[in-house]
Amino acid sequence: MKPKEQWVAIPVPDLVSQEIWDLAQEQLARNAQLSFRNNMKHDYLLRCLMTCSTCGLAMHGHSKTSRSGHQQRTYKCAGKDNILSAREVPCPRTHVKADDIETAVWDHVVWLLSDPDRLLAQFQKFTSEADSSKDNSAEIQLKTRLDRLERTDRRLLDAYQAEALSLEELSERRQHIAEQRRALERQQEQQRQLRQQHARAEELLSNLEAFSERIRTRLHVASFAEKQAILQLVIEHIIVNPDHLEIQHVIPLRDPPPGRARSPERSGRLCSDGMS
Repeated sequence: MKPKEQWVAIPVPDLVSQEIWDLAQEQLARNAQLSFRNNMKHDYLLRCLMTCSTCGLAMHGHSKTSRSGHQQRTYKCAGKDNILSAREVPCPRTHVKADDIETAVWDHVVWLLSDPDRLLAQFQKFTSEADSSKDNSAEIQLKTRLDRLERTDRRLLDAYQAEALSLEELSERRQHIAEQRRALERQQEQQRQLRQQHARAEELLSNLEAFSERIRTRLHVASFAEKQAILQLVIEHIIVNPDHLEIQHVIPLRDPPPGRARSPERSGRLCSDGMS
């Protein structure tokens, strides 16, 4: 690198015009103002969890005061503002009353977490699919057949060295053995994966019971902040459809290390629930 005084300046065109740059800075300032993490004036239980099924954009809390002085809280689709969403037509989704949807979602989560059997039932299919790995007889048979192929291959080499086989015959037979070996090894890998899947299923069921017991004691006495923390913990996504909600759950199955925040495990994902 040469000293700066020896640099040769070359004029280059601007990547964007000054007008676009100024508009971008205004938009960034607006984004910061509307950001959920900066909106602490009103409480919204489902903050950052809701998505509009019509346009796919997020739904955020919106509050206004009626003429009678009553505070009206709703959830509004970001697509309603076609300028902010950079869309030609605003989303037709009507506002959703915050009290109604928050009550519905919280009651659903309480119902789900109050009975661990409801959670455990969603893992039964996964567990039953993995149960076939309990019987290791198939793995033993595969290993026996692989050992037999290995002995056959050695005998072919011995026969070639004794000049009982030509090189062409040796290559042809060894190629056939190699194809059989690859097929058996694929089956062996499938059996190994089934065994690991079964072990994982048992671990999930055990940890899920512990999670249900741990969270159930706080459900009916939780403060607003605790409710919000629980929902952020166990809900990945809420899709708002015209006539029902789709709730995608994530169950955290392990406690975090000391000093680290708990994060959901993707392997603990539950099936989506539809709510009318």
